[in-house]
Amino acid sequence: MKTVYQLTESGFFGGMTQAIESPREPGVYLLPAGSIEVAPPPETPAEGFAWFWTGEAWEQRELPKSPAELAKLNEPIPQLRPIQQVREEAIARMNESAAHRRQQGFISHALGENHYYLAAPADFDVLMMAAAASSFAPEGWIATLRVVDDDGKPLFMPHTAAQVQTAFLAFQGNLERIAVAYSLALDAIAAAQTMEELDAMIGLPSPPITTPGQADTPPASDPPVDQSPEA
Repeated sequence: MKTVYQLTESGFFGGMTQAIESPREPGVYLLPAGSIEVAPPPETPAEGFAWFWTGEAWEQRELPKSPAELAKLNEPIPQLRPIQQVREEAIARMNESAAHRRQQGFISHALGENHYYLAAPADFDVLMMAAAASSFAPEGWIATLRVVDDDGKPLFMPHTAAQVQTAFLAFQGNLERIAVAYSLALDAIAAAQTMEELDAMIGLPSPPITTPGQADTPPASDPPVDQSPEA
């Protein structure tokens, strides 16, 4: 971190604060709002004066004398979120969005028509093991993967080795698209200049559902999975 110098709303020296080094640009520091890197001179200003930042240099300037102006100067400096904190909050939202997007699942036409495949941790483990086994599976080998029907009911569907590999390729393609979206989101966060821009970045954009023949992608929202126990 680096010490920087906070200004009051009137432009007078208000104290010292800390700037955090950018994680994407070593040597570049992200200054809190209303702060500058130039230190005021070490000498104490004359009585009734204070250091004032002109925009180019420090100069001694007479303090206001009216009660209202003096009261304003004596007000505490607002505790603003440093822009680096806002960037970190935006990155945390992107991390959560990417993890959620992966667990939403993906669409594949491995069974001849589009099916929605679940990708919760347990489903992910089954898919990974089935994909590994399918590479050297004997003739007639079958693996069961969980998909969702049109009514949102989970179904356990048998897959041949070739069908498992097709579904796994769709899963990998989905991860690659999430990675690209995540990288673009991080670039946008790094390029943002205002807190308003950063606060507006709430998650990765949702890609559209594709049709058979196109790259398989997840839907724009969670599938309506029926979680009620089977009779």
